[in-house]
Amino acid sequence: LETLGMGVDMVRAGKADALVFAPLNKASLHSAGMSQSDELHWFADRLGHNGSVSELNVMDGLWTSRVTSHIALRDVADLITEDKIIEAARLIHSALKDAGFESPRIGVCGLNPHAGEGGRFGTEERDIIEPAIEILTDEGLKLTGPHPADALFTPRARATYDAALAMYHDQALVPL
Repeated sequence: LETLGMGVDMVRAGKADALVFAPLNKASLHSAGMSQSDELHWFADRLGHNGSVSELNVMDGLWTSRVTSHIALRDVADLITEDKIIEAARLIHSALKDAGFESPRIGVCGLNPHAGEGGRFGTEERDIIEPAIEILTDEGLKLTGPHPADALFTPRARATYDAALAMYHDQALVPL
């Protein structure tokens, strides 16, 4: 935590351009005194940031972000809300714009197998994810979905979007 703090302070003071770190063990961070759920929220608190936070991952041209992050899988469905999807989509859209994408395209994962398959395997897609996508498309963002996650990360599908918005941690990180 001291080293991370020093890194944040160096970037904030202009002594470094970026802070890069490997995956962090949350149990070790908590043993060292971190009271936040994860490093993302620790960084936000340290920087006095009260807005959205998310981990953006990029590898070989594949950008991913997610609606939920370091939480138990059993809690994911309850934390998937229209507001959280909208926040996460706006955040990755903004990051893509900052990275030079003129008109970012975002593919949105469903939560359930086969993206719920019309309500047969869950209704979150119909009841929560689709309305959020509609709100964002009405704002002018280019989103498609919800897509079955296993199909969204195929090479053919990847050609249709610049970033994938996943609903939970492993849904975004396994394809990377």
